[in-house]
Amino acid sequence: MENFISLLANWPTSNTVGRVFYIIILFAFVTLLAYYTTKLIARSRRGNLRFAKRNLEVLESIGLGAQAMAQIVRAGDAYYLIGVTKENVSVLACLNKDGLALKDADSAASDLAFGEMFRRFVSRGKNGRDSSAEGDGRDG
Repeated sequence: MENFISLLANWPTSNTVGRVFYIIILFAFVTLLAYYTTKLIARSRRGNLRFAKRNLEVLESIGLGAQAMAQIVRAGDAYYLIGVTKENVSVLACLNKDGLALKDADSAASDLAFGEMFRRFVSRGKNGRDSSAEGDGRDG
């Protein structure tokens, strides 16, 4: 038993192969821990009842510089265009719902998932260009 404990205590520093193997195992463990922690946090936030009925929602944002942005916000049944800076939030306009191009639940669900977007990005990197741009008549 004492030999086993001393072997475990000296194992990562015993040889180069052991060090590399130890680092790979440690990296895999930390990566898996971060992945499952992120999934757990996302699941708990999604299932939380305080987020189920929200009366305040940021619908769209666009940056207007290094420290300013414009946002379309829904507060109850009203829609506002607000300006946000580091030190101030100002209502720029009250908006009419009919004049906005809002996504409904069906179109939001049809957006690309992160996995699909990542696969397209990786394939574009391998091919040197976007596969969806093929056949558009441009020489690349």
